[in-house]
Amino acid sequence: AIARETLQFHFQNEIPSALKVAMYGKDVEEVEQFKQDALENGDILIVDENVDVPGEEQLGSTVVKELMAAGYDGFACIRSGNSEDADIELSLASGAHWHVGKEV
Repeated sequence: AIARETLQFHFQNEIPSALKVAMYGKDVEEVEQFKQDALENGDILIVDENVDVPGEEQLGSTVVKELMAAGYDGFACIRSGNSEDADIELSLASGAHWHVGKEV
């Protein structure tokens, strides 16, 4: 919860012209809401590779792939604690424009 709040705070302060900054991922329903909102209004997506929500484990690369197939045309970034070549290739193969390690 603290990491989510900190990230949201920094986005709102560093990009004051952003119309909306939203955080998702506390549960399965919120992940589904994220997908819908991304398709309807998303311009920039930063998705964690390991989406650990109660009741279901999803990969961010799978979520991004679904969104791209459904017509998402904004910028997508996958954030991961793993930045080996295979991890980066998986992110880019999903349609993400950038893979960034958590060490950044």
